[in-house]
Amino acid sequence: MARSRTIRPAGLTSSRRPAARGARLLGDPSQANRQHRPVAAGVGQHATRTWTPYGHPGAWQTFGIRPYWRKATCAEVDCSHWRQGWVTAVDETTDLGRRQADYFRSGASGRSYTEARTDAGWTAFEFHSGQQCFGFGQHQVPWDRPELYVVQAGDWRAAAGPARVYDRGDQWADDLHTHVDRIATARSRAGTAGN
Repeated sequence: MARSRTIRPAGLTSSRRPAARGARLLGDPSQANRQHRPVAAGVGQHATRTWTPYGHPGAWQTFGIRPYWRKATCAEVDCSHWRQGWVTAVDETTDLGRRQADYFRSGASGRSYTEARTDAGWTAFEFHSGQQCFGFGQHQVPWDRPELYVVQAGDWRAAAGPARVYDRGDQWADDLHTHVDRIATARSRAGTAGN
């Protein structure tokens, strides 16, 4: 799963607003403003941002760990549709429903099915187990390769230059700790370290 943290650089403290505490300083969106929902994302999903950071995107750095992913078959990800089969119901009174039914009946989908009418007047296509589902192009599995350790100038709103990519996690962690130390030093000099 991709993880990232957005860090504000040391030289950009705002005199108009008090310096943020703890997690906000480190740019952790789940703790940045407790009145908003926490940020949650699953594998392959982008987090929903519920806060806007101070300053322009170039005033931030995003530290992330990105795994390599490759496309996978339904069998590789143990897709429930592949394992159990599925039913697709279409309303043939609409143009879209007629096109979907024609697609299935023409054999262009390459999948076997049985057809039945529902009580609501729709056509139900029951696809048998053991065949690729219609979402198979979205299945992914991690490659057996080391992750990319990335530092991107900018934040989720915009990249502000090329990313630095590290081969080893210790190099990336050293860059992160150096950056956080610069922020802490600047805050202590400004007298905002505990605010």
